[in-house]
Amino acid sequence: MRIPRFVTAAGYGVLAAVAGLAAAELAAAILRPEASPLIAVGGAVIDATPTPVKEYAVRTFGTADKPILLWTIRAALLGAAATVGIVAARRRRLGLVLAAALGLAGAAAALARPAARPADAIPSLAGAAVSVAVLAYLTRPAAARAARPTARGAGC
Repeated sequence: MRIPRFVTAAGYGVLAAVAGLAAAELAAAILRPEASPLIAVGGAVIDATPTPVKEYAVRTFGTADKPILLWTIRAALLGAAATVGIVAARRRRLGLVLAAALGLAGAAAALARPAARPADAIPSLAGAAVSVAVLAYLTRPAAARAARPTARGAGC
């Protein structure tokens, strides 16, 4: 059974985003946990949410409101990443720009926090760089993939 090209492309986008998010979270853990892209975006979402909606979420979900918010952000990121992968399969440069934009959004959210420091953008920027690099590698042109020698065919 052959996997449809768009499924593979979506998977490439998700893999690139997961690698970027992992790098960003690691950088935040080392530098300053408050600079985590997930925490920063979650804070921005909470700040933008009207008070009645916040109160409803707390009443409905209780102490699980923040974990639910973080999982919702992760799901939205994966959906966006899948879309970026599909775009990159057709228009590689645009896909790479969109991957970078996701990381820049995390940096902007981190810098918009009330107690933000300029260095709080570093984790998101590192994550963006990793994500773009992984997506660029996975979506490299077919000619570049074909030029690479395989383990079986090399030196036999």
